[in-house]
Amino acid sequence: MLTLPTPAAAFATAWPARLRRLACAFAASGLALAQAGTPADQVDADIVALRDRHAAAVRGAQPASAPALQAALTDIDQGLARLDAPLNAALARGHAELRLRRYELLLDKARVLRRLGQPDVALAALDAAVRLSWTPLPRADGQGADPDLAALLADPRAHALRDRLAVGPRLADASPLLSPYTARMSAAERVAALSRLWATARQGFAWFDNAPGLDWDGAYLQAIPRVLAARDTEAVYRELMRFTALLRDAHTNAYPPDALLPRFFARPGLRTGRVEGRTVVLAVTDPALERRGVRVGDLVLSVDGLAVDEHVARHVAPYQSSSTPQDLELRSHGSMLLAGDARRPVRLVLAHADGSRYEVSAPRSGYRARPDAPTESLELRADGVAVLRAGQFESDAAVKLLDARFDEVLKARALVLDLRGNVGGDSDHGLALLSALTDRPVPLAFSQVRDDGPLVQARLGAQAAPRWLDLPAETFQRPLARRFDRPVVMLIDAGTFSAGEDTAVAFKLLQRGRLVGTATAGSTGQPLWFGLPGGGAARICVKRDSYPDGSRFVGVGVQPDLVVAPTLASVRAGQDPVLEAALRELAAAAR
Repeated sequence: MLTLPTPAAAFATAWPARLRRLACAFAASGLALAQAGTPADQVDADIVALRDRHAAAVRGAQPASAPALQAALTDIDQGLARLDAPLNAALARGHAELRLRRYELLLDKARVLRRLGQPDVALAALDAAVRLSWTPLPRADGQGADPDLAALLADPRAHALRDRLAVGPRLADASPLLSPYTARMSAAERVAALSRLWATARQGFAWFDNAPGLDWDGAYLQAIPRVLAARDTEAVYRELMRFTALLRDAHTNAYPPDALLPRFFARPGLRTGRVEGRTVVLAVTDPALERRGVRVGDLVLSVDGLAVDEHVARHVAPYQSSSTPQDLELRSHGSMLLAGDARRPVRLVLAHADGSRYEVSAPRSGYRARPDAPTESLELRADGVAVLRAGQFESDAAVKLLDARFDEVLKARALVLDLRGNVGGDSDHGLALLSALTDRPVPLAFSQVRDDGPLVQARLGAQAAPRWLDLPAETFQRPLARRFDRPVVMLIDAGTFSAGEDTAVAFKLLQRGRLVGTATAGSTGQPLWFGLPGGGAARICVKRDSYPDGSRFVGVGVQPDLVVAPTLASVRAGQDPVLEAALRELAAAAR
């Protein structure tokens, strides 16, 4: 058994769909999210409706008549004139989707003019669109090239357009830097990998204030000799992970190449965690270890000959990108405590509940693990409480489970939403659960991005410190015929992360019920992903999220209304004091 995290999996976990849609704004999509009804939103909605009205004629697979094309062209020109109005132009500067509409209308205009036999004017419209964005042109059906735009680009007069469109992907993917994995990176590749990490963070990282004492430039200079002296590519990537961890952000990471994942992330059939200041076995998934006496609740005393805290301080914590102390503790004494080379077992000294010590050598691969329990479950308890467990939002399994059994849930006297250990994925899945609890739109966090680009730096010089651009407020709502209107409690802990944490924030803002457990991981946002020399990858968080009043949860964690944590005794007894406290809360609310 060998389960490894990959950059692709991390992408799915940490980049909610609502953010992917914003980042990929040049792709058409049907948004479940709604803006807050500002004037810019209204203009945007009107332009979208205009385009939809002529979608079949402009972008349909079947040829359209000349009158239909001419009617579309008239509306397109009216739409562009509306966007040219001074007020709307000003609104568009702060509204990503509204800026996109001009680009889309110009592409539509190019298509229509070509079909009407006016290639010169069509090329002018296409040129105007490309001057707005060097993004590769959209495809007609998601597969083949758009025939109208492709024909215009094939025109000999379009050579400048073709050149500009070739520049965009080249700048975006930095292909010359993305060398494949080799066991020993060249000096140039090592410095390029470190430099790309340093420069990308310097330009766009959103949370330098979470590491207030960090001299990022100085850390870069200190890291250069370390990456040059590293014995091989594996050691280089360990240095890159150590370097990135200085930023103290769990959505900012360096990832080794796929070929090295078994050297970094192979784990034995044990799950551990920190409970009451001790490192404890929480689950045994390798039956062979169970036969050798390893039990839930046993204490981990040493790892590979070092006391557990010393092992963590030397070999684990310095490489963990984390946003809060509770997040760092969870990683260092949990998922990453025993991670390492798949070829080498980990030597452990443990202690049973009676204090007796014993040693085991736990293999990191080659064992047959028990199947994992489902990450989603719905229990309808005898006391009338429904308990919905949502351990991840990488899929919509929890939403489907709730929808499939919603008639039963509606009969419950109360509901517990258990988001403990929810590693995230797609925020929409969590928000869809919350939509089942209210008739109101679900409010979301307040977001900002840096607005201190090269032009600001050129004009202001040393005064061009980071400044912040507010992103439009968003809410979420999905149509449902019925809602659950009885008491609700949400369970959270330090494993509630990313999209799971987005959901906890929205639940808190919704004021639909109380949060029970311990503080969440304190990390969400939008990472910028990029490749690195030597076959690895990295991401830098470029968006700040906070509560709408400006108070912070990133770097702090969403705080529970009622603090309850497992104890060593509860772990050994197989009890769940957090759920028990939530049930008492619901019982008290019913009185």
